[in-house]
Amino acid sequence: EIRSFKPDYVFMAVSSSEILFERDMVAKRIKQEVPGCKIVTVGDMITTLPDLIKQPFDIGISGEVEKVVAGICENKNLSDIPGIVYRKNDKIVVNQKKLLLTKEELEELPFPKWELFDYKKFTYYPLIFKKPVATMLTSRGCPFKCYYCSYSQNMGCAWRARSAENVVEEMEHNSLKYGFKGISIRDPVFSLDYARTEKIAELVV
Repeated sequence: EIRSFKPDYVFMAVSSSEILFERDMVAKRIKQEVPGCKIVTVGDMITTLPDLIKQPFDIGISGEVEKVVAGICENKNLSDIPGIVYRKNDKIVVNQKKLLLTKEELEELPFPKWELFDYKKFTYYPLIFKKPVATMLTSRGCPFKCYYCSYSQNMGCAWRARSAENVVEEMEHNSLKYGFKGISIRDPVFSLDYARTEKIAELVV
Protein backbone atom coordinates (compact mmCIF):
# COMPACT_ATOMS: atom_id res chain seq x y z
CA GLU A 1 0.00 0.00 0.00
CA ILE A 2 2.73 2.47 0.88
CA ARG A 3 4.52 1.75 -2.39
CA SER A 4 1.43 2.62 -4.44
CA PHE A 5 0.51 5.65 -2.32
CA LYS A 6 4.02 7.16 -2.41
CA PRO A 7 3.62 9.55 0.55
CA ASP A 8 5.88 12.55 1.11
CA TYR A 9 5.84 11.85 4.85
CA VAL A 10 5.28 8.76 6.95
CA PHE A 11 4.39 9.34 10.61
CA MET A 12 5.36 6.49 12.94
CA ALA A 13 4.49 6.02 16.57
CA VAL A 14 7.46 4.32 18.23
CA SER A 15 7.54 2.39 21.48
CA SER A 16 10.06 2.13 24.29
CA SER A 17 10.60 -1.60 23.88
CA GLU A 18 10.66 -1.82 20.07
CA ILE A 19 12.16 1.47 18.89
CA LEU A 20 15.38 -0.07 17.55
CA PHE A 21 13.43 -2.63 15.53
CA GLU A 22 11.02 0.06 14.35
CA ARG A 23 13.88 2.32 13.28
CA ASP A 24 16.39 -0.15 11.87
CA MET A 25 13.93 -2.59 10.29
CA VAL A 26 10.48 -1.06 9.70
CA ALA A 27 11.50 2.52 8.88
CA LYS A 28 14.43 1.29 6.81
CA ARG A 29 12.11 -0.91 4.75
CA ILE A 30 9.72 2.00 4.21
CA LYS A 31 12.55 4.13 2.83
CA GLN A 32 13.59 1.31 0.53
CA GLU A 33 10.07 1.16 -0.88
CA VAL A 34 9.56 4.96 -1.03
CA PRO A 35 13.06 6.49 -1.20
CA GLY A 36 11.92 10.11 -1.32
CA CYS A 37 9.68 10.08 1.74
CA LYS A 38 10.61 11.52 5.13
CA ILE A 39 9.85 9.58 8.29
CA VAL A 40 8.52 11.48 11.30
CA THR A 41 8.46 9.69 14.65
CA VAL A 42 6.33 10.22 17.72
CA GLY A 43 6.77 8.64 21.15
CA ASP A 44 8.15 8.98 24.65
CA MET A 45 11.58 7.70 23.62
CA ILE A 46 11.97 10.61 21.20
CA THR A 47 11.25 13.03 24.03
CA THR A 48 13.59 11.46 26.57
CA LEU A 49 16.36 10.20 24.24
CA PRO A 50 16.53 12.51 21.20
CA ASP A 51 19.86 10.94 20.15
CA LEU A 52 17.79 8.06 18.78
CA ILE A 53 16.91 10.34 15.87
CA LYS A 54 19.15 9.06 13.10
CA GLN A 55 18.51 7.70 9.64
CA PRO A 56 16.13 6.37 8.53
CA PHE A 57 14.29 8.66 11.00
CA ASP A 58 14.26 12.26 9.76
CA ILE A 59 12.25 14.17 12.36
CA GLY A 60 10.92 13.41 15.84
CA ILE A 61 8.00 15.11 17.57
CA SER A 62 8.44 15.79 21.26
CA GLY A 63 5.09 16.08 23.02
CA GLU A 64 1.68 16.48 21.40
CA VAL A 65 1.49 16.35 17.63
CA GLU A 66 -1.55 18.28 16.41
CA LYS A 67 0.00 21.75 16.21
CA VAL A 68 3.28 20.41 14.86
CA VAL A 69 2.13 18.15 12.03
CA ALA A 70 0.85 20.99 9.83
CA GLY A 71 4.18 22.85 9.97
CA ILE A 72 6.07 19.72 8.94
CA CYS A 73 3.73 18.86 6.06
CA GLU A 74 3.83 22.46 4.83
CA ASN A 75 7.62 22.12 4.56
CA LYS A 76 8.31 25.00 6.93
CA ASN A 77 11.89 25.59 8.01
CA LEU A 78 12.55 23.01 10.72
CA SER A 79 14.17 25.63 12.95
CA ASP A 80 10.81 27.45 13.03
CA ILE A 81 8.76 24.45 14.17
CA PRO A 82 8.56 24.09 17.96
CA GLY A 83 8.54 20.73 19.67
CA ILE A 84 10.60 18.75 17.15
CA VAL A 85 13.94 16.96 17.08
CA TYR A 86 16.08 16.62 13.97
CA ARG A 87 19.68 16.37 12.77
CA LYS A 88 21.56 19.22 11.13
CA ASN A 89 25.16 18.75 10.01
CA ASP A 90 25.10 15.43 11.88
CA LYS A 91 24.21 17.16 15.17
CA ILE A 92 20.99 16.78 17.13
CA VAL A 93 18.82 19.89 17.21
CA VAL A 94 16.05 20.04 19.81
CA ASN A 95 13.43 22.77 19.47
CA GLN A 96 12.50 22.89 23.12
CA LYS A 97 9.11 24.56 23.29
CA LYS A 98 6.26 22.03 23.15
CA LEU A 99 2.85 23.02 21.85
CA LEU A 100 0.13 21.55 24.09
CA LEU A 101 -3.54 21.78 23.28
CA THR A 102 -5.89 23.58 25.64
CA LYS A 103 -9.07 22.01 26.99
CA GLU A 104 -11.07 24.02 24.46
CA GLU A 105 -8.86 22.87 21.59
CA LEU A 106 -9.22 19.24 22.66
CA GLU A 107 -12.99 19.57 22.39
CA GLU A 108 -12.69 21.05 18.92
CA LEU A 109 -10.70 18.11 17.54
CA PRO A 110 -12.76 16.07 15.05
CA PHE A 111 -13.51 12.48 15.92
CA PRO A 112 -11.28 9.89 14.22
CA LYS A 113 -12.16 8.76 10.69
CA TRP A 114 -11.88 5.07 11.42
CA GLU A 115 -12.81 4.18 7.84
CA LEU A 116 -9.24 5.14 6.88
CA PHE A 117 -8.05 2.08 8.82
CA ASP A 118 -8.82 -1.62 8.81
CA TYR A 119 -10.57 -1.00 12.12
CA LYS A 120 -12.78 -4.09 12.13
CA LYS A 121 -9.70 -6.08 13.11
CA PHE A 122 -8.90 -3.86 16.10
CA THR A 123 -8.91 -5.83 19.33
CA TYR A 124 -7.93 -5.42 22.98
CA TYR A 125 -7.93 -9.11 23.87
CA PRO A 126 -7.87 -10.50 26.55
CA LEU A 127 -9.23 -7.44 28.41
CA ILE A 128 -12.08 -6.99 25.91
CA PHE A 129 -13.29 -10.15 24.17
CA LYS A 130 -15.48 -8.64 21.45
CA LYS A 131 -14.16 -6.66 18.50
CA PRO A 132 -13.67 -4.16 17.02
CA VAL A 133 -12.36 -2.03 19.89
CA ALA A 134 -11.73 1.72 19.63
CA THR A 135 -9.20 3.67 21.68
CA MET A 136 -9.98 7.09 23.16
CA LEU A 137 -8.21 9.89 25.01
CA THR A 138 -10.67 11.88 27.11
CA SER A 139 -7.97 13.97 28.79
CA ARG A 140 -4.29 14.78 28.52
CA GLY A 141 -1.50 15.60 30.93
CA CYS A 142 -0.62 14.23 34.35
CA PRO A 143 0.30 16.27 37.44
CA PHE A 144 2.08 13.48 39.35
CA LYS A 145 5.47 13.33 37.59
CA CYS A 146 6.19 9.71 38.49
CA TYR A 147 9.86 9.07 37.66
CA TYR A 148 9.15 5.82 35.77
CA CYS A 149 6.42 7.28 33.54
CA SER A 150 6.66 9.41 30.39
CA TYR A 151 3.14 10.83 30.31
CA SER A 152 4.07 14.12 31.95
CA GLN A 153 7.05 14.39 29.58
CA ASN A 154 4.94 14.06 26.47
CA MET A 155 1.62 15.59 27.52
CA GLY A 156 2.78 18.06 30.13
CA CYS A 157 1.82 18.30 33.79
CA ALA A 158 -1.32 20.39 33.32
CA TRP A 159 -4.36 18.09 33.26
CA ARG A 160 -6.77 19.08 30.50
CA ALA A 161 -10.04 17.17 30.28
CA ARG A 162 -12.78 17.09 27.71
CA SER A 163 -16.32 17.54 29.00
CA ALA A 164 -18.42 14.49 29.85
CA GLU A 165 -20.83 15.40 27.05
CA ASN A 166 -18.05 15.55 24.46
CA VAL A 167 -16.62 12.21 25.61
CA VAL A 168 -19.96 10.41 25.44
CA GLU A 169 -20.69 11.96 22.05
CA GLU A 170 -17.54 10.31 20.71
CA MET A 171 -18.51 7.01 22.31
CA GLU A 172 -21.89 7.13 20.59
CA HIS A 173 -20.22 8.10 17.32
CA ASN A 174 -17.88 5.10 17.55
CA SER A 175 -20.71 2.73 18.37
CA LEU A 176 -23.43 3.91 16.00
CA LYS A 177 -21.35 4.81 12.93
CA TYR A 178 -18.67 2.12 13.10
CA GLY A 179 -20.13 -0.63 15.26
CA PHE A 180 -17.35 -0.74 17.85
CA LYS A 181 -18.08 -3.28 20.57
CA GLY A 182 -15.67 -1.89 23.14
CA ILE A 183 -13.70 1.23 23.97
CA SER A 184 -10.27 1.36 25.60
CA ILE A 185 -9.70 4.66 27.39
CA ARG A 186 -5.97 5.43 27.36
CA ASP A 187 -5.85 8.50 29.62
CA PRO A 188 -2.96 8.81 32.07
CA VAL A 189 -5.44 9.69 34.86
CA PHE A 190 -9.01 9.24 33.63
CA SER A 191 -10.66 9.59 37.05
CA LEU A 192 -8.74 12.61 38.37
CA ASP A 193 -11.99 14.58 38.44
CA TYR A 194 -14.50 12.32 40.20
CA ALA A 195 -17.47 14.50 39.27
CA ARG A 196 -16.61 14.28 35.57
CA THR A 197 -16.12 10.51 35.82
CA GLU A 198 -19.51 10.07 37.48
CA LYS A 199 -21.20 12.24 34.86
CA ILE A 200 -19.68 10.21 32.03
CA ALA A 201 -20.98 7.02 33.69
CA GLU A 202 -24.44 8.55 34.15
CA LEU A 203 -24.62 9.67 30.52
CA VAL A 204 -23.56 6.24 29.29
CA VAL A 205 -26.22 4.51 31.36
